[in-house]
Amino acid sequence: MNWVGDLIQEIIDETDTVLDLGCGIMQCLLDIVPSYPKTRLKCKKLVGVDIHQPYLDYLNSLGIETLRLDLRNIPLPFEDNSFDIILLTDVLEHLPSFIYVNGLIEDSKRIARKKIVVLTPRKFDDNVKAISNPYPYEQFEEDNEFLRHHLLIKRKYLRKNGFKVIRKGKHLFGVASL
Repeated sequence: MNWVGDLIQEIIDETDTVLDLGCGIMQCLLDIVPSYPKTRLKCKKLVGVDIHQPYLDYLNSLGIETLRLDLRNIPLPFEDNSFDIILLTDVLEHLPSFIYVNGLIEDSKRIARKKIVVLTPRKFDDNVKAISNPYPYEQFEEDNEFLRHHLLIKRKYLRKNGFKVIRKGKHLFGVASL
């Protein structure tokens, strides 16, 4: 289990419903996520949302429910208070402007009943290739414009939006309780 998974599992209990927005291949959850095949996250329900269909096909092959959505199109098609926990792990920095980040955080507050969890890098690698495509998932990379990092989300921004923030290595980990 990795440190991200450990922190997320501390927040989530077996009765929670979890919506993972910008889930990618659920890298931090696949190392932790017995209710879901090939994962160890203990929760009642897990739904992954992403725009890149190859990620969703992969997660579907593991038995994980998914939905294809563009997170820039707010409001998202979920009822108010429809999930206990929303995960935004390594997603905010991929949005092209703070207009989208602000919209996604506000809509997440509408959808979540209990908490929103954010994980974002504190800095980007100086390596240009890593910035344009920081993930070594060659089978998923092709035609995915959303791998590029656009924004650096600061601790002050997360705190201003109601998140308790801790610094862990190269990342900021924030939790907003609703």
